[in-house]
Amino acid sequence: MKNNNSRICEEVSFAITYSAIEEVLMADSSYIARSLYDVAAEKSSVLPIIITADDREFILSRVLQACNHIATNLVAYIAHDTQFAHEPYTFVLHLPVQRNVAIDALISHELLRAIVAYVLAGWYELRLPDMASRQWQLYEAAIAMIRHDVFMAQGRVRRACNYV
Repeated sequence: MKNNNSRICEEVSFAITYSAIEEVLMADSSYIARSLYDVAAEKSSVLPIIITADDREFILSRVLQACNHIATNLVAYIAHDTQFAHEPYTFVLHLPVQRNVAIDALISHELLRAIVAYVLAGWYELRLPDMASRQWQLYEAAIAMIRHDVFMAQGRVRRACNYV
């Protein structure tokens, strides 16, 4: 008899807090500003591209947009319990019961990276258009990695075959 336990799915929650998002946003924007400061002649031209805690309203609106955009990109895997109305931002995905436990950490990391890239892309659209396009590429790469991780969690397809 065939064992179909690999196809039984459960709902797995991935909660991402605002403080984690803000920490990565500030770190990434300051790394980018530092690399530009080495090239730029004036420090005052680089300072407006660093995200600080004072930009909370912008960050909150972009995080909600990012969560909704990610949910539409992952609609095949998202459960109905997914909510973004308040913190923590919770993504609920359908994943197989039998999966590698490291997949959960990978998906959580890529969800955070996708949100950060989406927020930074919006931040740089008026300030540094080239950097904004780079952040959009990072966002698309993070979404592709989430899809890949979910696909890998499902396990490989095993078909019955007869060898002659």
